[in-house]
Amino acid sequence: DATDLKSVIGDIAGVIDAQRGVGDKEWSVSVTGDEDVIANVSSRLVTQGLGLLELSPQRLDLEDVFLKLTYGSKGEKQ
Repeated sequence: DATDLKSVIGDIAGVIDAQRGVGDKEWSVSVTGDEDVIANVSSRLVTQGLGLLELSPQRLDLEDVFLKLTYGSKGEKQ
């Protein structure tokens, strides 16, 4: 059961955040680092029996960074 993905991968170096996505089985995981961080996250998910169907990297462009800094992650102006 993936009710709290943060508790499963939160202690992995490079993991910043994990939030539910649009669907029941979709998550957004924010990481910093290289492919080793992604490999550690995917390995942990599989060894914990959560399974993994797809990894899709999404990089923030300059506008996304500006909006996140200006409005935060919840859309509230800072």
